[in-house]
Amino acid sequence: MVSQNPPMVMFCANAVHEEGGDKDSLKNARETGEFVYNLATFDLREQMNESSATLSRHVNEFEHAGLTEAECRYVSAPRILESPVSLECKVAKIVDLPRTSEAGLPNTMTIGRVVGVHLHKSLIRDGLVDTLGVMPLARLGYLDYGTCGNVFVMDRPASPGPVLRSC
Repeated sequence: MVSQNPPMVMFCANAVHEEGGDKDSLKNARETGEFVYNLATFDLREQMNESSATLSRHVNEFEHAGLTEAECRYVSAPRILESPVSLECKVAKIVDLPRTSEAGLPNTMTIGRVVGVHLHKSLIRDGLVDTLGVMPLARLGYLDYGTCGNVFVMDRPASPGPVLRSC
């Protein structure tokens, strides 16, 4: 998540496809102006990992990972039926980030405005998403992943009002 109003999310593609050019997710976002964010959860960890395999462009990644394609309402890209949270997005901006050297791998950030939400109703508790129940995966670096184990709420402090300074 990079923005609440309007709601926006982002993904990064930090390599090239073995057949040349952008990785598939970035290539498709550039060509169509759309993408779908599908939440990777603990239950989907094996399929998420399979989806990271380097495959020929003609191989269906859904089939390779054992996932089911589902239609979206507002974008033409399919979503993952098994994911409890899918966000349909229109590309807002694609940013080429700096490389470590001219020969370094490309670093590209794609930001999308959320135009549609698919949320499994079993995840709603008292009108909010049950984050612990979703068990989202977090990439911690290297090949280390984690899930949420301790969620707490912190109210924001009240604004102290204008700060007056003397010269």
